[in-house]
Amino acid sequence: MKYWPADTFEIESSLPRGEVIERLGRNIEPRKILRFFGKHVYFQGRVDSSGFEVTRIIKYRNSFLPIIKGNFADHDSGTTITITMQLQPLVVAFMCVWFGLAGLFLLGFALAASVGAIFVLPMLLFGWALATGGFWFEAGKQKKFLISLLSGLGRKAQQLADDLNIRQ
Repeated sequence: MKYWPADTFEIESSLPRGEVIERLGRNIEPRKILRFFGKHVYFQGRVDSSGFEVTRIIKYRNSFLPIIKGNFADHDSGTTITITMQLQPLVVAFMCVWFGLAGLFLLGFALAASVGAIFVLPMLLFGWALATGGFWFEAGKQKKFLISLLSGLGRKAQQLADDLNIRQ
């Protein structure tokens, strides 16, 4: 497990760019502010000829849901897809405030030689565990799905999507 909630990886696909875009397009809906859950695809966002930006559609709350950005590069035997998963900017800002305030309290208690510092350190660890655990819980599922979808294993990717949606 990585210590920071961000990931970058590449998928070497034997599929041409058009097929990669088509496969992604079948699994992406436009973004909606209010979504009533019924039948839906795996992601919401956009895809075009240069890349994509999506988030997973989930039936539960997770503020640490990764934003997935991808770029396409053609090569002789197919397409290389470079994918970056990261936290949403608003969540990063909130966590910076969380860690900043907890750090200030920790510094204040340490300078005052107070035992209050032992209560602040768990807050820092809790914030870090919450952010990384929530992020990696989702990122692992999405990475597995994207690899199976874009590397040419279309039927397996659809079965994986169905399995993951059943478990939500």
